[in-house]
Amino acid sequence: MRATQRRLRRFGHWVTGADPGLGRLLTGLRVFVGMGVSMLSMYAFIEVTGVLQDAVPPHASPAARALLEAQHYQATVLAVTLGALVGLLCATQVPEEKPSGSLVTVLLIPVPALVTLWLSIKLAHHHWWGLAGMAVAVALGMWVRRFVSRWGTRVVTLGVMLFTGYFIGFMGGGHITEGQIGGIATVLWTAAGVNLVLKLTLYPLLAAGRTARTSRTMTARCHAVLAAAGDFLDLPAEHRAVREAAARARLRQRLTRLNETALIIDGSLGTPAARHPGWSARQAHEHVLDMELTVQRMVRHTVRLAGRPLPPSVHHALRGGLDLLAHGDTLGGVRSLREAAADAEREELADDIRQALCHLCEAACTWRGHLILAREGRCPAPGPDDAAATAADPYRSAVHLHGGGLPGTAVVGAAAAVQHPVRSMRRLLRMDASAQLAVRLAVAVAVAGTLGTLLDQDHFHWAVVAVFVSFNGTNTSLEQFAKGVYRVFGTVTGVLLGALLADAIGRSAWSMLVVCAAMATGIYLAKVHYLYTVTAVTVSVSQMYAQNGSYSHHALELRLAESAVGAAVAMAAALLIFPVATHHATRLAHDTYVRSLADLLQGVTVALLRPLDPASSESRNAPAPEGFGGHVRALEHALHQYTAAVRARPWWLVLPRTARHDPAPYESATHAVRALAVSVHRSAPLERPVRDEIAGALVRERIRLLRPDEGSHPLTPEAATTTGARQAVRAASPAGQGELLSQLDLVLDRMAPVGPAGAPGTPTGTGGKAG
Repeated sequence: MRATQRRLRRFGHWVTGADPGLGRLLTGLRVFVGMGVSMLSMYAFIEVTGVLQDAVPPHASPAARALLEAQHYQATVLAVTLGALVGLLCATQVPEEKPSGSLVTVLLIPVPALVTLWLSIKLAHHHWWGLAGMAVAVALGMWVRRFVSRWGTRVVTLGVMLFTGYFIGFMGGGHITEGQIGGIATVLWTAAGVNLVLKLTLYPLLAAGRTARTSRTMTARCHAVLAAAGDFLDLPAEHRAVREAAARARLRQRLTRLNETALIIDGSLGTPAARHPGWSARQAHEHVLDMELTVQRMVRHTVRLAGRPLPPSVHHALRGGLDLLAHGDTLGGVRSLREAAADAEREELADDIRQALCHLCEAACTWRGHLILAREGRCPAPGPDDAAATAADPYRSAVHLHGGGLPGTAVVGAAAAVQHPVRSMRRLLRMDASAQLAVRLAVAVAVAGTLGTLLDQDHFHWAVVAVFVSFNGTNTSLEQFAKGVYRVFGTVTGVLLGALLADAIGRSAWSMLVVCAAMATGIYLAKVHYLYTVTAVTVSVSQMYAQNGSYSHHALELRLAESAVGAAVAMAAALLIFPVATHHATRLAHDTYVRSLADLLQGVTVALLRPLDPASSESRNAPAPEGFGGHVRALEHALHQYTAAVRARPWWLVLPRTARHDPAPYESATHAVRALAVSVHRSAPLERPVRDEIAGALVRERIRLLRPDEGSHPLTPEAATTTGARQAVRAASPAGQGELLSQLDLVLDRMAPVGPAGAPGTPTGTGGKAG
């Protein structure tokens, strides 16, 4: 029984660790419920009210009756599809927290769809004019995103409905008549009302406990980091270098995931639901930051001990303590680590080993205290000036989330689209990122629709869908190119699965369940890989084909061919029409990271050089100054954007050596600078030679990063002119301050590969100290 409980606990940690706060899982569940309830309610509403049924003449022939029934059935399928899309959008793209905001957005959703639906019905029998109208509708839907800062994120949802309404009406090919617009409007607003009820009643219940789930996610990823750190203690002597490299890569990956979770938490602290009751945003920010830094301190001391010869008793107690901490037994872990420290004292091991074990015990105790606070929801003890500081300057996170997650390449992609060469066409036309995307997408839709029509006029719309989906959620040319390739492979997989399910289920009400389950799965796995989303959408489409009577293996083959055409057009458009070069976005992300790093160095230097209060006997460096945590989070956020820009290049795309980028040196530099900053802020007052040596080195490094014309003004003359030998200063300084100088050496070593801001043509992560 205990083994089963332990396995279930590990599985729960794995699920929560892979999905911070279970946000993706809950979004998939909302999609399943929203689409299912919308489809069922719309079908029942249409059948009960007969809103889309045309009166059958009493003397109509059987053939005329069959034609009217088929037209009614097709109109019903299209109306139910529109209702399902309303449910999908309300479950994924209506982020307002206040009920009034949700009410306005949901009630406005049918308006753009009805306008473009009416226009598509007018052009349904004029194929080429209708195709041109589709290109205009999709361009307008993308262009309105420029007004997000003015009208909120609801313009994104309304822009999607502009294209959706036109696409459904034009795809119907005359099955929806102009006289049925009123019925369609009734159906859409009924769907909007149903989803508004879900938004105000069921969805808040699903979101309840968000703070506890996020805390469990943070804890689960801390456990994974400690488990990876403990593996360093058991590296075999045979092939140690290879195994150590693999262990370091695994540890770096888990540290990155932990930091991503911390950034998501920090970016959502402006919402009261994301904090424990009674906690201010600043207190929650400091708690999460200190918790993460404590785990990283434990990892640093563990890795330092891994390469040292330890007696069996010390090694066993140390390994057992880390295992207990990694499995959630913090009290047992702390006791085991204390036993290891006591054994080291009895064995009279080297001073650095005993100090590392003592620091590890202290960090474990601190981490246990943080876990108790988070589990019980108790607010940390406020400082004397915390309330006044929070009231005067409320905490504003440096992390900006997109859709509840980290932005990836969205920020640097938008910046790269605007910061283009002087002689480029888009600069002459003064086009922002939304306008460029609108033009690129309109041309791609027109070309894909034309080629799809030449291939098969009855199924051309799948080429258009392939273009629209390939551009959705991408920000650079290589991302769009990779999405086109993945779409082809995902469509192949979806066609095979869809054919099997369509043959097994047939024309049955069970297909609705398959459609909802497939779309929910695709939404849940969207962050994992785009391939899964394409596969899920293709399976859903196969079921829709089976319901409207147009399913056949030939239709699925045409779907594959049309999708390949659309993907090829999307890739060409991304590379030829206002391309957002990935290397340019990477360079901008690098510059942002360098400036954030320089800001943190400046903050540490200011903390070192601020004057002492002669009347105070407390440590000058004990409290962290205002803005320290903000600088740390800004640096980590910039590192995430740089890493996302580097990884936007697909692994299977072979690049020349001069174009390759490695984010690992930047991660190492970030960890080293962050550790030095924490040590400086928590150390006792420093001796003047130590202080000047550290401050002078940091000022010179900041000047190197920002170029002399930007950073040529040091804070104090002595800081810029300190040139004493660091070894001599270390020998004459106390032990703890000498350790700070050792950390400074590590910082300078790790920052060497980081090139200065604006360094042209140098692959990041490969250059030396430039400038």
